[in-house]
Amino acid sequence: MDKTLARFALWNAYNAADRFTGLLQTVKQHGSAEDYESLSKAIAKVNGRIANEIIAPLVAKFPDLKAEMDATIAKYGYLI
Repeated sequence: MDKTLARFALWNAYNAADRFTGLLQTVKQHGSAEDYESLSKAIAKVNGRIANEIIAPLVAKFPDLKAEMDATIAKYGYLI
């Protein structure tokens, strides 16, 4: 995988995890406590898999991309 494709994969992985996490706020506000607890555990597992199986290997291969993504998040508040 080249760096451009890795950047795209990382962007999608970060955004997928962020969208799952954002879903929790809606469920917390409008769902039951049981729904929130169940979904939060499931999302934690999914986000862990995203981090371990997509993000970590790509960052290991292209360490400068992590700094690039972190700088973008710091500047804009989210990954663009």
